[in-house]
Amino acid sequence: MLKVSEAVAKYVYDSEVVLSTLASRQLNLTAYARSIRADIEKAIKKPVKLGSIVTALSRLAGDLPKAKAIVPVITLHDIAIRSGLCELVFNRTGENILALRKVYTDRRLRTDELLAVSLGTGEVTIIATAAAVVHLQRAFGTEKPKAKISGLGSLTVRFSQDYIKTPNIIFALVRSLAIRQINIVEIISTYTELTFILEEAVITSALDVIAAEFIGPLRTS
Repeated sequence: MLKVSEAVAKYVYDSEVVLSTLASRQLNLTAYARSIRADIEKAIKKPVKLGSIVTALSRLAGDLPKAKAIVPVITLHDIAIRSGLCELVFNRTGENILALRKVYTDRRLRTDELLAVSLGTGEVTIIATAAAVVHLQRAFGTEKPKAKISGLGSLTVRFSQDYIKTPNIIFALVRSLAIRQINIVEIISTYTELTFILEEAVITSALDVIAAEFIGPLRTS
């Protein structure tokens, strides 16, 4: 059976807003305890005193690093956007890995036509220009992709290598799009870059969101 402290912690960690407010010491503990009391009682299956919930919240707040923002401040170096992309997904098989080698040696494919190739445990995903698709499919022969998504674009943000040890960098960037219901089709990351693959129709909206939310002089390309 859950303890009051465990039920309260679970409840708080389910809400990013509450967690951030508690960490910054701005949460009205008594008011919040009153609002969740019924849910806590339901979780532990017995009546709970309001003071017990307040105490659990206070102790939890003490365990959180004060105001160490769950969403960190990020200074972006620049943003790059691109349109006219397509995604092809194949099963990861020996034959398809060999086909992928053909892709890399196909002289008809320019370097800038392949945006990314990702090897998962069971899939191979290729993000490329729509113009390159015919060459890619030729390399895979009769193998049909398990998914083909056209009408895509990319939004790439670049930042300092100093962020490599900063928690929640990717979360912060994803969050800015997610809370505005901007669908992310794929995410590609490197040492100092994060690329979102999005539907072309939302590229401009995504660019406006990222540019407005994060601090620093931005250059778009």
